Amino acid sequence: MKEEIRENISFTLNSENIEKKFPTGAFLCDSLKELGDKSVRIGCEEGACGACTVEIDGLLTKSCLKLTNTCSGSEITTITGLEADPLTEKIKSSFTNCHALQCGYCTAGMILSSRNVLKKHGDELTESMVKDGLIGNICRCTGYKNIIHAVMHAAGKVESLVKLENQEANITGKIGEAVTRKEDGRLMSGRGKFTDNFFKKDDLFAYILRSDRAHAMIGEIDTGEAKKQPQVELIMTGQEAQHYWEPISPTMDLLDLKLPKRYPLATDKVVFVGEPVVLIIARSIEAAHLAGEKIRIEYRDLPVNTKACDSLKAKEDGILYDSWDNNIQVDFNFENGELENTFGSADLIVEETIDSHRFGAMPMETRAVRANFDSFEKSLIIHASTQVPHQFRIYLSRVFGLKENSIQIIAGDVGGGFGSKLSMDTEYLPILGSIILGKPVRWHESRAEWIHAGFGARDYTAKVKGAFDKSGHLKALETDIIADMGCDGAERACGLGMPLNGGTFALGPYVCENYKTRVRCVVTNKAPYNAYRGFGKDLANMLIERTLDIAADRLEMDQILIRKKNLLKSYPHQIATGPILENGTQRECLEELEKIMNVSLLREEQSQALANNRFLGISLIPYIEPAGATFPSSAFQNYESVNVRVAADGSVQVQTGIQSIGQGIETVYAQVTAEYLGCSVEDVGVSWGDTNVTPWGSGTFSSRGAMFAVGAIIKAANKIKKRIEIASAILLNCNKEALLFENGKIKNKITNQSITFKELSYAVYVNPGAEIILDQADEPSLEAMGTYRHPQVNWKADELGRAQFYPAHSNGAEGALVEVDPNTGKVQVLKIWIVADHGKILNPLLLKGQITGGIMQQLGGTLYEKFDYDSKGRPLQRTLKEYGVPNIWSTPEIEIHHLETKSPSTEVGAKGGGEDGCIATSTAIMGAVEDALRPMGIKITSSDLSPKNLRQIIENNIT
Repeated sequence: MKEEIRENISFTLNSENIEKKFPTGAFLCDSLKELGDKSVRIGCEEGACGACTVEIDGLLTKSCLKLTNTCSGSEITTITGLEADPLTEKIKSSFTNCHALQCGYCTAGMILSSRNVLKKHGDELTESMVKDGLIGNICRCTGYKNIIHAVMHAAGKVESLVKLENQEANITGKIGEAVTRKEDGRLMSGRGKFTDNFFKKDDLFAYILRSDRAHAMIGEIDTGEAKKQPQVELIMTGQEAQHYWEPISPTMDLLDLKLPKRYPLATDKVVFVGEPVVLIIARSIEAAHLAGEKIRIEYRDLPVNTKACDSLKAKEDGILYDSWDNNIQVDFNFENGELENTFGSADLIVEETIDSHRFGAMPMETRAVRANFDSFEKSLIIHASTQVPHQFRIYLSRVFGLKENSIQIIAGDVGGGFGSKLSMDTEYLPILGSIILGKPVRWHESRAEWIHAGFGARDYTAKVKGAFDKSGHLKALETDIIADMGCDGAERACGLGMPLNGGTFALGPYVCENYKTRVRCVVTNKAPYNAYRGFGKDLANMLIERTLDIAADRLEMDQILIRKKNLLKSYPHQIATGPILENGTQRECLEELEKIMNVSLLREEQSQALANNRFLGISLIPYIEPAGATFPSSAFQNYESVNVRVAADGSVQVQTGIQSIGQGIETVYAQVTAEYLGCSVEDVGVSWGDTNVTPWGSGTFSSRGAMFAVGAIIKAANKIKKRIEIASAILLNCNKEALLFENGKIKNKITNQSITFKELSYAVYVNPGAEIILDQADEPSLEAMGTYRHPQVNWKADELGRAQFYPAHSNGAEGALVEVDPNTGKVQVLKIWIVADHGKILNPLLLKGQITGGIMQQLGGTLYEKFDYDSKGRPLQRTLKEYGVPNIWSTPEIEIHHLETKSPSTEVGAKGGGEDGCIATSTAIMGAVEDALRPMGIKITSSDLSPKNLRQIIENNIT
């Protein structure tokens, strides 16, 4: 390898003069990190996402496209250089008061672009100008709506969302208040604790040479020349690595599912394009790449399966795993009731095949790991972007044979998860390098790697058959689901549960006891199949709602009416497959949605539009959101523990195993803690993500925090509150009944004498001390552990094999208004309405943010996003632009309303809400598009409503 060429470059960075030698081909985003500015984020490497945005000589620039050696003499400004800038501080204030950020990965670039928009347009600013100015910045969490509002608020055009929310709400305590997020400050200032911010100068670099074949036997791997390259520390093949580890630890092992039992590095064969084949560790990433170019791999191609239906029929060499007799990972069957007789006597039978294309989470932050193995202590410290730090540690212990107490996982801020960071596969490789070399090793996945070898979701074909009487009542339902797992849905990933949920919850909120389902999870030669927001509840919703639409058409019945005829009328209700809907407002949500949308007026507008050759369509879709998933034979358990500690100065620390991925746990958990302890929200801090500090927890998924973590906080706080009451009664010389707790003060209602929370805490810890004022308490401290176990979970199957894995079920109804251009196939979503019931709302501003983000993710998956493969299993999308993440112009008007039915199983009454917008959005858009094209007789049975695919559907129906 030629000696690296470096050029001496001088420029100004945030008013500081910089003169340094940089590699000739270095990009500015990497050079800025090398200089210690960690505010610049990398999300795409092609200038598509805007997370790396900086100003150069006053002009916005995507630093991932800018060569450092072209910046000589320039003045470069990042978000960290604008902390004294009044306009930037104004924008930050608007962002936090309008909840315009969640994970925060994109936020620094978003604020810089917003600043440019405000400087350019000033008082003349409009929403269209905001969208034009931010079109080069992608946000995966918020759905853009609040970002637009924040920029308009900074311009003085609108009120803040926090003010508007609190005007609407009837607040009686800290719970339910629209409190602005405590975590926003560091995220907006470029000080987020993302994994790559823990990378250090002397770290070694991991590079992974991946398979370019979808299915092939591995022959000779020649690494000789590569090992001679300068700066190379380690090159290892799968065969060589077998001595150091065990196969990948599965995320679940239930239902007699088959596991591939693969190693993180392929040993004898590859089963998807992008599968890791050779690990390279070097002192620079450039050296690692050059070494990779010297490696020669011989392959013998095998038959490639790119479609699940074809993979079902595969024989011999077409079967992915030698120990399997076919490509079915799970074949689940369930039947209840009198199917044959009911179908035989039905007035109407409807049958349809419904399919969904492959798309996935695509978080702004790809996977990242920094591993540091201490060879003397035999200890391992890992920084990683994960939703499940404690499970991460379990998996590592099992694969590498290390004791869990010698492994520390630290997950700081995570730049989006959405289910895709619940498992491990490639993350094992830099860790292996660190263990072998005894040196710190870093790895940050490129966007191209994620797209080729990261995770897919959805991707199923389902046959549905419904029996109805002539009045529209559903009498029986049958579903047959074939889901494409890629190479695996349970070991490298954990998406296998999605189609199982589709079959389990397909009856939705409707009354029907006669049900049969078959779910086949089939492996193919694609990247793994992982969890994604919605987790199969979207599939269930699509199956039942599309069936009802077909039946309504056949019966010439109003589509809202047929739903009202079949919706639940009483609770609790056990779905035929076992889940118990504890309570809800399903019918009320649909009726409220119908009223808010003013459906009769929309129908008039639709008729008028059609007269002008415009095709408008509407749809109203009820849904349920099963939340708080717990699974036997997995690390996703039915409990969560939280430790709460009051310090001597009255400050409070909450330690939780729930991971922060943008959902606002620092704020909401502080609200709950303050409510139950009687202190102020500002005095509560929340710690997460460090397995050496936090209690064991199942992590963040399935909207479980509002039930499990909040339940555990309340249990711990109640223990401490009783001790505080004992101590306060002594200090204030009164009975406990005379005490009044008010935002950090404790008052004797009789004498009006009071003490602060700080004074009380000091009295316990120091003067006069716990032995005097807590001598009658259960414990002489202001610290307690709370563990919450949900009583609605039941893993003991009944005689039909039914159990209860989801303990809570939020519900709602979603409406969509679309306009379709039949000539181009373009669908414009004009407005989305949701009426939802999540039980007690902990923070309405944050909940609406979660719902809006979910809506936009599912809208993107329906209209834009797609993973395609050619006949040889090679991905056709290579970049974020080609994949098709929605931008700010994709945002429709979104209107969200709430009803409130408290959960009977949690003290505060909260249910989940994080997946709400991802459940019915595709179904609502499909129904609305079909409604728009009804004059043409077009039927919509696919969730792929991209212009190209919809145009093909129209042409196929016409011909």
